Order: sequence, then structure tokens, then C-alpha cells
Amino acid sequence: MKIKFLAGSLAFLAFAMVARADGTLYAATDDFAFGGSSTGQIAVTSITGITPGSTSLVNTDFPINGIGPAAGGLLYGGAPLDNLMRTVNPSTGATVTSVTGGFLAGDSVNHFDVNEQFAFDGTTLYHVHWGRTSSDPGSIQQLNPITGAVIATDLQTQMVGIVFVGNQLWISSFGGKSVGTFDFASNTYTPVFTLGALGGGLAYDSGTGTLWVGEQGGMVIPYSLTGTPLGPGFQPFGPTGGDVVDGLTFIPSQTPEPGTWILLGSGLVGVFRSVRRRMSA
Repeated sequence: MKIKFLAGSLAFLAFAMVARADGTLYAATDDFAFGGSSTGQIAVTSITGITPGSTSLVNTDFPINGIGPAAGGLLYGGAPLDNLMRTVNPSTGATVTSVTGGFLAGDSVNHFDVNEQFAFDGTTLYHVHWGRTSSDPGSIQQLNPITGAVIATDLQTQMVGIVFVGNQLWISSFGGKSVGTFDFASNTYTPVFTLGALGGGLAYDSGTGTLWVGEQGGMVIPYSLTGTPLGPGFQPFGPTGGDVVDGLTFIPSQTPEPGTWILLGSGLVGVFRSVRRRMSA
């Protein structure tokens, strides 16, 4: 009986390790900058499957807005009204590095929100630069991830979120209230589905195939890649009025080391061998 119980427990553990995709969703909003604050916050929310858990707020020393995954467990972070490209420790909110990017700085007169989201493929950093004038209509940029120098630019108006889904870039259109794929080589945005509010940041959980989308008013909603809402969503900062959750990044929980899988497999093999011996006796 004990052997059966142990075998069942190990089998359940193996299933849980494979089927459950947990992680942490980081969020940032332009609400702080446009409220006149010189500081900001990162909302840190635990995610189980597609269900948000508890949220904690981590203070930052600048009004962080656009974010994206960086090396070493850090986040890229930008403020709406400057052109600094920072890396931030998401656990403490401390700025680790800061360089002046090659993109234009924002200003409060024209309400430029230049430092939107970042997406990093391990080599090149992609950055959404907001703009809404004839001289600065907005763009998707390739940046040097260390120096912030602009490598290449595609003009795209009123885009906010950007994320990799596999090797494919996805972006969100603020005014167009849509989310879709983006091909940088041809500068082609292909809308895939529409939103119920103005679009913001994007984050992708490959374990569940969930695309988290930030929206005006403070909502963050889980969608399938075809645009089906997978849940009611939540407000990590509470209601933000006319401001938007512009930055999102999903970091999956650490996957088991190969040694863990070996030990688990060895345990299952040992249990079933013992069961077979007892059945043969």
C-alpha cells in the first residue's frame, strides 16, 4: 500500500512539474509620470496558470513606464519623458545601469511617451518609441542592448507593447485598439485581434500560450493568440483612469535542473521495479 501511495505521489509530482506553468508578471504604467511624480512602481504579481495571485508594489527612483526582460534577472526600464535606457532590479527597484539612448527624449508639452516597451532576443534590443507628430510619428527601433545606440528604425504610429512569441514579434496599437504580429524586415504590422480599450504593454507566457495585454484604465487581461479572453483580468495598480499599463514582462518560474528530472525518473523506475518484484513473488 505504501509503495502504491509513493508511486502515485511521484507520478503526480511529475505531472505537476510538466503541466503547471507558474511565473511572475511584472507591470509598469505611465500613471506616475503623467501624475507629476519623479518616482514610480513596478507591480509584481504571482501567476499560476492564467490566474493572478498576490501583487506587491516595488518602488523605483524614476517613473518607470516601458519595461522588458534583460540579462541576469534584471528588467530594462524607461521613463515617459526622457531617453535614458536603464536596467532595474525588479526585487528592489534599484537602477543598476543607465545610459542615454539614441532615441529622442520626451517632453511634457507635447506629452510624448517615448520610452514604451522593450523586447530582447539575446542579441538585439527592440524598443517602441512613441510619437504622434509629423516630425516624430513614432517607431519600432533596434537598439544596441549595452549602449542604447539606434541600429535601425521602422516608422510605426502609436504603438506601445512589444514581445517575442517564439521568434515572432508581436506589438500593440494604442489608438487602433489592436494586437498583432510585426515583421521588422518589411515594416509590416498585421493586426490579429481587437481590444475593448486602448492598447498597452504585452507579455507572453509560453507555458500556457497566454498573451497578457495591458489596457487603458489599468486592466491587464490574459488572451489566447487568436484574441479569446482567457479570464477577467486584474488591475495591478488599481484603476489608472486615462493612463495605461504600458509595460509588461512575464518571467517563468525556474524550470527543474536536469539532475532533478534524473532523480525523479530514477525514483519512479525504482518504485515500479519494486512493485513488479512484489507482484511476481
